[in-house]
Amino acid sequence: MYFPILSFRDKLRDQGTMANSCRIHNLIISVLTYIKPHERWWFYVATIATTIVVAMYIVLHLVMPGSELKYLDKEQLGVINSILDDSVGGAESRTQVAIYLADILYPGRQDQEVIRNEIKERLDDYQRAQLRAALPTLPFTIDSFFWLCGTCVFLELILWSLFGVGASILYRVSEAISKDEFQITKVPIHIAKLIYAPLSTVVIFLSIEVFFGDGSIVVDDISSWAIVLAFILGFYSGRTVELLRRLKDVILPLGGENDPLGRSAAGQIRVALKGQIVLASTDLIVDQVDFSTAALWLSATDNPAVIKSTNADQSGSFSFGDVVEGNYELRGEFNYKDIVFGGATAVKVAVGMKEVSLVLQPTQEELFRFMGSQN
Repeated sequence: MYFPILSFRDKLRDQGTMANSCRIHNLIISVLTYIKPHERWWFYVATIATTIVVAMYIVLHLVMPGSELKYLDKEQLGVINSILDDSVGGAESRTQVAIYLADILYPGRQDQEVIRNEIKERLDDYQRAQLRAALPTLPFTIDSFFWLCGTCVFLELILWSLFGVGASILYRVSEAISKDEFQITKVPIHIAKLIYAPLSTVVIFLSIEVFFGDGSIVVDDISSWAIVLAFILGFYSGRTVELLRRLKDVILPLGGENDPLGRSAAGQIRVALKGQIVLASTDLIVDQVDFSTAALWLSATDNPAVIKSTNADQSGSFSFGDVVEGNYELRGEFNYKDIVFGGATAVKVAVGMKEVSLVLQPTQEELFRFMGSQN
């Protein structure tokens, strides 16, 4: 683009309009700077795509109204029991119940008479005594904006998962652009999320039905919590994959308690990290030390977040169980007679490692404070 601009500028110079050429050149550079790739174009694509999906979702729900299964609550059942008690005949009582149910479940419907007849036909299958026991378990299909029952349940979950992915992409890209940290190499990751996040959401939903239900998969009825869950799983799609990994460990475990290498279900080798606290400044110790109040923390070398913590015993011995092989930082802190001892050391956790020693010593401030208190 640089050479055509120069060529165009030369022509304008020949015509004696160099000033106009400079203004055109600056305008082109400004436009290119504003829409240059690697910066804003993916944000615009994500915004347009998310807007299209939202618009499609609204249109589909207006064209194909949703429905959900409704069970009667205690208040409604109490009213029905009163109707049954006040009615004389069985047919009359069922008619009154059908009228009441049509009014509360389908308010404002033009086909109220048809709905009442359909409800009465369902109630005619029960005697009065049976009806009292059956009504709490009878589901009624009512109108809803969402597809919470039927074959469109999965489409509802997929769309809300896509909403979550879209919101996540817009948030992360906008934050990166504002900090001038956007990387074009992240775009394939975002595109991949649009594929695996909805599929993972459906798998997790089915897994919840299996593990927390009666063991069967019911796909014709979900509640509104599933929509919220689908959005969250889409927004945090990285953690969704991690949840699937844990689900894999449950379904397809590897190794076990008898694994000689202590291999975990995820195939990682885990060992016990044992050690002993050593105080550097023994001059400050005037009696036997009880290390049971000493606190210890273990964190990965490349991540300061604490992954394990423990306390030492009275003799200063400590142990971290089930630690994955790798490089860690071990930190400790101990308060002895208001003197704070602290220290840290790098530890490489591996099979057959020896016991580590963690040296704790007071800071210079603690030493000065101690010496000042002795004067």
